Amino acid sequence: MDSQYTNQAQVDFTVGGSFHGYAQVSRAHVVIVFDNQQEVSAIPDKPNLIKVPLGGDDTVLSMLTRLSTARPDVHPLLAEYEKRPNIHG
Repeated sequence: MDSQYTNQAQVDFTVGGSFHGYAQVSRAHVVIVFDNQQEVSAIPDKPNLIKVPLGGDDTVLSMLTRLSTARPDVHPLLAEYEKRPNIHG
């Protein structure tokens, strides 16, 4: 491993139900799952798992867009997410 990354944490973001199984077996330091409240509550708790329930018709894209107004540090994540139109939703 490149020494540049020695002290950095690996974070996995998963969006929607298709990656819930992956969230349970990931070796990342932190796993963040975004989905509706019912789906998120069905995932077993894990010490390194952060579950983010979306409300109503909210999507990750709408959430990041809303957050980017108040939190400029969200802009890089929003820009990366917008590059991947096949995962919007």
